[in-house]
Amino acid sequence: LKLHICTSKTIRVVVAPTQDAPAGKQSLVVNADWPKDTPYHMTTKGNEVVVETSDVKIHLAVSFFDVKTGNLLLAEKQRAFKPIKDLNQSAYFVSQTWASPDDEALYGGGEYQNKLLQFKNVPLNMMQFNTEAVVPFFVSTKGYGLLWDNYAHTLLNPPSIELKLTPSEDTAGSFSAGFTTGAAGDYHIAVPFADDLTSYAHENGQAKLTLLPASSPSSSSSS
Repeated sequence: LKLHICTSKTIRVVVAPTQDAPAGKQSLVVNADWPKDTPYHMTTKGNEVVVETSDVKIHLAVSFFDVKTGNLLLAEKQRAFKPIKDLNQSAYFVSQTWASPDDEALYGGGEYQNKLLQFKNVPLNMMQFNTEAVVPFFVSTKGYGLLWDNYAHTLLNPPSIELKLTPSEDTAGSFSAGFTTGAAGDYHIAVPFADDLTSYAHENGQAKLTLLPASSPSSSSSS
């Protein structure tokens, strides 16, 4: 894990799955001409490393605090690199999860045709389509912004449960599904494009949806 102190308020975090990861890989979107004299202070106590600028305090592994108020801005819960084969090339399926309080909202991410503005708990397929533009930068009502600097196909809040829809015998063109949740609360359902869903259901006798508990924001991609 590497930290780049871009400014007192802008910190770039670079994580690789192995020590021998390619060094110096240039980002396609991050400005490389940052000031080179941004002051910071680093302290080490046991296994804990803390880096502090005039505005942000960063604890490794990774959490960010507002220096002036002491409030937690963003905290990573977990990350994973799963080795995979992509077109016969070695790659990784990357996932990362962040803690998020109930009263937080998350905006941004680009332009989508889903009629939504707030994406904190929404399963979002971040792939470029006609009329949909992916911009993997999100702004929180807690006062921070987050750039997911990854160019692979990404799912924000990837669904965790698959539902099977069966065409209804009572109403033509409708489908039904049943599911049991492990806990009470709100759930979001991710639906494929309507035409694809309808044709798949009629050809195979069932269709598939995915279900996501309204929990912490997370993202995953293969790269």
